[in-house]
Amino acid sequence: MKLIDKPVYLIIITLLFLFSSCGESGNNSKGEFNGTDFCLMIGTDDIRSVFNLNSGVEIEQDKNLDQICYYKWTADDINYSIRFTKAKWDQKSSAEVNKTWEKQNESNYNKYDLEIIQGVGAKASWSDYEKGQLRFVADGYFFYLSLYNDSSSESPEGKQDRIDKAAQLANVIIDKM
Repeated sequence: MKLIDKPVYLIIITLLFLFSSCGESGNNSKGEFNGTDFCLMIGTDDIRSVFNLNSGVEIEQDKNLDQICYYKWTADDINYSIRFTKAKWDQKSSAEVNKTWEKQNESNYNKYDLEIIQGVGAKASWSDYEKGQLRFVADGYFFYLSLYNDSSSESPEGKQDRIDKAAQLANVIIDKM
């Protein structure tokens, strides 16, 4: 058997590498959605609009190594923060979405005063998980949006206001998809 020449061998290896990387969508890459940083799906202008903040309020935007996006600001002597992330798996079919949704409900969300939210993506729910989280699905992708503030007490109206604001932000995200 004749040995392959080194240049031909290198060309074959290079071609195999190139072909193996073709067709990757990047949707399951950490921190990316359709090849772009998913943290850009919420901008400071979006937060200003939803929370009715003037331009004098400074909004910090940060991302940690787990690809969780954070937005923080202070208004009326109350510190606010938003935590936004997406599931790290690929786009799911409708059947897979339903199965995953129910498994998440059973294993976690049902323990945290789960409420179904209408008008946000294919599915959405609010729960007291992480002190207030909107979980939503759009186009087969799962997203998680948590809202925090350091107010010592929250009235039922305050909770509904956080749900409404989270839903507004979720719809901004969906519109950018």
